[in-house]
Amino acid sequence: MQTLCKSVDGYCRGEGCGGVVVKRLADAVAEGDHIYGVIRGIDVNQCGTAKSITHSHAATQEALFRSVIKKSRVTPDSINVVEAHGTGTQAGDYAEVSSLAAVFGSKRSSDNPLHLSSVKGNIGHSEAASGVAGLVKLLLMMENKTLLPQASHQEVIARLRDLMSSGRLRVPTWREDWNPAPGQLARRALISDFGASGSNVALVLEEYKTTRGEQASRMAHHNFHAAIMY
Repeated sequence: MQTLCKSVDGYCRGEGCGGVVVKRLADAVAEGDHIYGVIRGIDVNQCGTAKSITHSHAATQEALFRSVIKKSRVTPDSINVVEAHGTGTQAGDYAEVSSLAAVFGSKRSSDNPLHLSSVKGNIGHSEAASGVAGLVKLLLMMENKTLLPQASHQEVIARLRDLMSSGRLRVPTWREDWNPAPGQLARRALISDFGASGSNVALVLEEYKTTRGEQASRMAHHNFHAAIMY
């Protein structure tokens, strides 16, 4: 499935499932859990009056992104990675990226670009499982401090070229290090997702910084995970 790409022509259905354990941060630290990330904020809104499931509403998505940033008490330029919904349609991808650019790109410098990607390029649209698939991918990227190339990507949608040409937004096409945004100690990212009935969801995720004592304690534990991407 192609997404964020000029040749997008609809989505390819995929199958999958996923799960994460969510705890209060203090409890996870006290119990010695391996913490993959911290949820800074989450928000939901609705654009049920949009034209169709392939025509998401950019203004409603923009309002959601501004709201979740405020709830998370972070600044837009402290987030430098977005795991986008990426429907793989001309209208849907354009609306989503336009709303992201309005919130995260307007005052951004080219030396701190916003990296956009979507796991749907790897596994297709797993529908009800698509949100957790993007979350798992993002957590593993954060764990390994690595940006992955966008699968099946060639060139951005023509209508987005002006937004992308400034260097403030980009789609990774090769594997590279993921560094925190300038002036930040922890990596921060946003997950954007929306449903067929018009629900929009956004979540701000932050890297958890362990202390030396925690690092020593966790060396005695074996933590396993598996992620297969084609």
